[in-house]
Formats: sequence, structure tokens, C-alpha cells
Amino acid sequence: MPLLQSDWRSHILIWENRFEGFFKTNRIYLEYPWKISGIYKNGDRIRVQKNAVVERYATMPPAKFVTMGAFSYVRSKQIAVDFTCGRYCSVAPGIQLSDQEHPTTRLSTHPFTTHPHMVELANSEFGKEWRVDKFRSLGPPPIIEHDVWIGADAMIKRGVQISTGAVIAARSIVTKDVPPYAIVGGTPAKVIRYRFSDENIERLLLSQWWQYNYVDLPNSHTKDISRYLDELESLRLATFEPGKLDLVRELTIFAGAEA
Repeated sequence: MPLLQSDWRSHILIWENRFEGFFKTNRIYLEYPWKISGIYKNGDRIRVQKNAVVERYATMPPAKFVTMGAFSYVRSKQIAVDFTCGRYCSVAPGIQLSDQEHPTTRLSTHPFTTHPHMVELANSEFGKEWRVDKFRSLGPPPIIEHDVWIGADAMIKRGVQISTGAVIAARSIVTKDVPPYAIVGGTPAKVIRYRFSDENIERLLLSQWWQYNYVDLPNSHTKDISRYLDELESLRLATFEPGKLDLVRELTIFAGAEA
């Protein structure tokens, strides 16, 4: 069985070259842009998010398979395995999610008040009984909607929401929710400006253009977003449904069928 238990967030996939066939068939890419062949070799270990649901035409981050929408790509080796994002997102190298947090209202921020391994150490090394109180040290991943661009080396705090159309400047530290179509930057990140006027942001959100295949959108390079939206709103487009895969389930089935 190529899928091994890892932790509460992920499995480990022991790569076999035959898996390239699975990813080619399902149009899930392993390196941007649109690469599948020759990215991994037999025996490489890939972390697979336990509940990963992937739309076809997504490009996975290096050595991790996570929940992503169509046409999104992640180039960061440092991204956490519980990362998720919607469609048409662009995630640059070096992006990280914030790590575990520590309690600040107890005697110490050290794990001796929170982690079971400190109980084991107290008993095995010092012959003492020790009690810890649970503390949720790892928060939920951020909610990253559609058409989000995250610049290189940014840090995203767990639990925040980055709304559709947002831009995160390189090396920013995002600690709060980011509104739709806002460009934010700095430490901590603050709104620098918005990509479009309030009226056009409202029109963009109402259009839900990310539901469509990009090849069905108006093929216009006008910088006048109002004019572009006029053209888009005049069309009757069918929503794009490329299919979603429960990745752990489908990989397990494929591995068994091909064994």
C-alpha cells in the first residue's frame, strides 16, 4: 500500500512512476506550468492532505497534495499540508502559514503546560507525575478564496480569510482578514489600495467569473474593467465543472487496480 499514515493532517504517499498515469488522466499537475512527467522518482515521499479535494487543472505544491481549485498553482515548498485555496490562485515560492501558537496567560509559554510529551519526560527522567491542560496550538488554515495572488515569502496567519481578488505583497505578514480585491503589504499587512472601484468590485463579485473556464471568458486585453464587465455580463456562459477528486480515495483505488 503506497499510502501510509503520517499524522492527523496527512498521509504519506510513496511515489511510484506509474502514478504519473493517474495524474495525466485526471489533469492534475505536479509542477507549474502544467508539468507531470519526471517531477518525482520512485521512493519519493509526498505528503497528501487527508481530506484533499482537488479540481482538475490545479497544480500541486512541491512534495504535497492539497485541496485546490481549478487553474490554481502553488510554487512554495514551505506551504503547510492543510493549505487550501479556490480557483485561479497564484502562490509564489516561500509562502508559509503561521506555525503553532503558545499560551500567553499561563506561567510559561513553554510546552510543559500543554503537551503530553512533557508528561512522559517528567515520568521517565524525573519519576514525577505531571499534568498538562489542552491548548489548541495549531489553528485552522486560512480561507483563501478565488483569484488570490500571494507574493514571495509572505506569511499568512492561520484562521484569517483572504477574499477573492486580493493581492498579498511579497514578504508581507498577514494577521487579519483581507477584503475582496484589496492589495495589502507590510508587517503587519495593511491595505495599500484596491484594484478597482467599489462599483466594479461589486460587479466582479456578482459576476462570479471564476465559475467559468478562462477560455470561455471574453478574450479582451482592455485595461478598462468596466468595459470588460459589460462584455462579460452580456454573455450566457455555462459554469465550468471539470470534476473534483477525493484524492486519497482515488489514489488508493488506482494503486490497488494497478498493483
